[in-house]
Amino acid sequence: MHETTWQLLPRELDDDKKFKQALLDVHHEIYDEYFHDDPLINNRLGFHLHAYRRTSGWRVVLILTPWMLSRLLFPENDPHIVIPEGWGGEERCGTDYQVLGPSLRLGWSGNYMQSHLNFHSRLGHYLLQPILMNMQNYDSPKQAFKAWNGAIKTRDKSMQRIRRDCPWQEEVSRLEFLQKHPG
Repeated sequence: MHETTWQLLPRELDDDKKFKQALLDVHHEIYDEYFHDDPLINNRLGFHLHAYRRTSGWRVVLILTPWMLSRLLFPENDPHIVIPEGWGGEERCGTDYQVLGPSLRLGWSGNYMQSHLNFHSRLGHYLLQPILMNMQNYDSPKQAFKAWNGAIKTRDKSMQRIRRDCPWQEEVSRLEFLQKHPG
């Protein structure tokens, strides 16, 4: 690994509405280039953003696409994360899309979370946490988000059983669960 500069979102995406539209546009482009003929994706699901918020210097959003449901995290300032070799902005420009980049274990509010580094020339570097990767069994976006809510309930029960405190994860999950699901 070597030290490389984290490429933040461009200034024109400081506006939340523009950011969300760019995020959808980028994922539509990824679909058109890499997934439009893939028999393993689920076109019934479409593209949806859910539970968008700014918290602790990050923009956090759930995104549902025909190939996955994931949480995306975009830092508002340099997060001082070491970028693995081959994942600098200049190195990634013009390369093929990779669903999951290098795995990173990050500290956040006294807890650790597993994420994958990702990069897109229009979005810069960001973190991706996969939630659902096999989308075949879902007939609608509502079903996919319902599966996520079920996983959160199970996780919350497990955390209560072992009396483990994870305030950031609880805050994020509660917000995602309480917001209305599409579809």
